[in-house]
Amino acid sequence: MGSRVTLALIAVAGAAAFPGCKSEKKPETTNLVLRANGPDWVNGGTGAFADESGKSFHGVGIVSGVRDAAFRRKMADSRARGEIQKTLEEFLGAIEKDNPSPESDSAEKQRVQLALKALAASDAGVRIVDHWVDTDSTEYALAQLELSAFKLNLEKAPDLSARSKETVRRNADRIFDESSAEKASHSARR
Repeated sequence: MGSRVTLALIAVAGAAAFPGCKSEKKPETTNLVLRANGPDWVNGGTGAFADESGKSFHGVGIVSGVRDAAFRRKMADSRARGEIQKTLEEFLGAIEKDNPSPESDSAEKQRVQLALKALAASDAGVRIVDHWVDTDSTEYALAQLELSAFKLNLEKAPDLSARSKETVRRNADRIFDESSAEKASHSARR
């Protein structure tokens, strides 16, 4: 009987020691601050978006605490362009992950990676299409790059081989659609 009591105490102590083992789903956390009075693109953020006007990458630049309005706008524009670059790097990384380079030479692989980074860093086709200033003087800028303009930049990229260009071209719409759908599902949860 003593061993049964001991086993029961061990079971109770074990259950008390692991309260986190419940199957409770914790809420998703985010550092995103929704601006109720701002335009939709402010709350939509950076990413791949498809709407009635077509497919495009959006970059939202944010600057606060700068009193000089002209300088603040210039900084917001620059940050929005930087967000486009980050988005393109992720986009091209996803294509490269799904389609590893067939080149066995590590120098050739590195050349392709550098060419893709240069393509992402290109400002060609990126336009600042909107600005918004919140009541606390935080400025938001929206940069946009249409997928069709990206594909045109791809064709003009001098350092990419025809095979690399074809791989990106062949997978661009699929990866864009996946990214856009993921962005839409995150937006729907807010």
